[in-house]
Amino acid sequence: MNESIKFKNSVFSVLAIIGSLWAVKILEWITSIKLNFLGVLPQSPKGLVGIFAGPFIHADLQHLISNTVPILLLGIALFYFFYNKANVILFLIYLLSGLFVWVFGRANAYHIGASGIVYGLASFLFFTSVFYRKPAASAISLIIIFLYGGMLAGILPTEDRISWEAHLGGGIVGLALAIAFRKEKITAWESNVAAQQRELEVETKPASSEIDETDENQVEPNHKGSISHTHELPYVKLKVKYQEFPHRVKDDGDEA
Repeated sequence: MNESIKFKNSVFSVLAIIGSLWAVKILEWITSIKLNFLGVLPQSPKGLVGIFAGPFIHADLQHLISNTVPILLLGIALFYFFYNKANVILFLIYLLSGLFVWVFGRANAYHIGASGIVYGLASFLFFTSVFYRKPAASAISLIIIFLYGGMLAGILPTEDRISWEAHLGGGIVGLALAIAFRKEKITAWESNVAAQQRELEVETKPASSEIDETDENQVEPNHKGSISHTHELPYVKLKVKYQEFPHRVKDDGDEA
């Protein structure tokens, strides 16, 4: 797939997700109904719905904006570099981070917000770039550290209104998925390697192996008119094809 088309598709996919987050908040504004009760309520059967609904609900505009920007950047990176597996990875982060909160979160409040997904994306991309062991991949880990290094403080129980459990759960899930998908090709880089390989093959114009042999026994007349047999070693021409292989590589709800 053309890289520009892949990038556009990645942007559109992430914008659709962000649009759904904003649509829920607009619905709250229009109806004047707070949907915090649809958040994750840990260790409660009725709180299970929050695993699926909680990430779409935010306490206020600032809470929503603080999650929108990192989802945009990290989401595009996920869909671009892991184009074939992005949907699976994102769904697992969404599901498992919420499940973590339901099992280990504080049971006296609803946990809402998409920060668990943000932490999951950041963790997955960071550790995947570390496991990939490529200079280009290392750039992603450095960018994440530069932009979101301060997120580490979010996994500590510093404020009662902040769902640090969602942050911690997202980080753990991201690491686990990075390990699980560590042998998955990063499509953007692998496609570039494949393109370079094709260019190399065109430039070298490799041919299949060929073997030309002379007749093993040639009969020639000698100078005295007699017949003698000359035995010559076969002349062999070998053309070996060169190929390069890429390395594998508020009580209403805690904000999340």
